[in-house]
Amino acid sequence: MFTNQKKEHPIKKKVTNELLDQLLEDYQSPEDLIGLGGLLAELKQRLITRVMDAELTTHLGYDNNEKRPAGRTNAQWA
Repeated sequence: MFTNQKKEHPIKKKVTNELLDQLLEDYQSPEDLIGLGGLLAELKQRLITRVMDAELTTHLGYDNNEKRPAGRTNAQWA
């Protein structure tokens, strides 16, 4: 019925300990990590921006830095 095994996402990349060490190497206090402007806030902002840019690109059918295809009325500006 139910199992305790976690299924991994087929294309998900693992966050390695080496990557975490690299991200955390310059931080000294909890505020540096979770405070206003800390690592967590920056990661969240950059992740959301990247996801929303990808969603817009998929919706419009072309990348932000590409010319709008002929016949398309929607546009995105840099």
